[in-house]
Amino acid sequence: MDSIMEDNISNYEDNGLQATFPSNFDVPISSINDLSIIINDHECSDSFFEAVCKRLEEKGIHYNISHLGNEINIDNSVVVTLDMQYCGGDHTMIFAPFDNARLGQSDSLALAMYASFLQNGFSVKELSNGKIGFRGNGEDNKRGIIPTKTEEIINPSFLTSFVTISFGTGASNPSIVADSIINGLARFKYYLDYCDLDTDLVYRSSPNDKVAVAAQYFGVSDKELVSFNHLEDPFTLNGDVIINPLVGTLDAFNPKKSFVVNNELNYGHKK
Repeated sequence: MDSIMEDNISNYEDNGLQATFPSNFDVPISSINDLSIIINDHECSDSFFEAVCKRLEEKGIHYNISHLGNEINIDNSVVVTLDMQYCGGDHTMIFAPFDNARLGQSDSLALAMYASFLQNGFSVKELSNGKIGFRGNGEDNKRGIIPTKTEEIINPSFLTSFVTISFGTGASNPSIVADSIINGLARFKYYLDYCDLDTDLVYRSSPNDKVAVAAQYFGVSDKELVSFNHLEDPFTLNGDVIINPLVGTLDAFNPKKSFVVNNELNYGHKK
């Protein structure tokens, strides 16, 4: 996924397809604080979660706290779940929705967080659409990809945007994590206000899905989908997370672009 986000955005820029915008963007903190943010603790260490929240507060972010999803099922909110169970080693994982039909703007929130954490030097693994778990009962119980706990809790009829960010056992600096969350929220808000394509950006494929189905889902050509997602098989998907090639044209998801949060009134101007 890191190669998809970086290499293909570069390809769009080299071919003149990237919109001509400044490299740096200002996003007022007041606009971020309009998002009804919830920071959810999913089995993080107490010291880590508390330090992240303290940093967010120091930076002027307004948010509510939830533990183990007990207060995240709220319509029109933005839920950022921090987790220390789904990922190992020094890696970081970003989870987009499992359900392709989910309402809200969770795809763009996940992509915004991905770009932010990648820009800030985290070893981000490929974007995922779910955790490893078991589905079914009894003899039909099979291991596979299932929704995160956050997605399971939130009512699918709600216009709630959510993302789970999972950290491995390697040490993650809480201040840098908090700053990356703020940067991701700034990218997300910028996308909503200036770039919203009113289309899905991430597609969870199933084994044996056809490339043509995903291409039609996004309204792009098979060739463009295969090229952008670096697919080895040009005909069949194998449960891959598929990204809409239009993502490569959007500044909000470009890790080479800088988003600065401040109190200035001019929104989106060049630094």
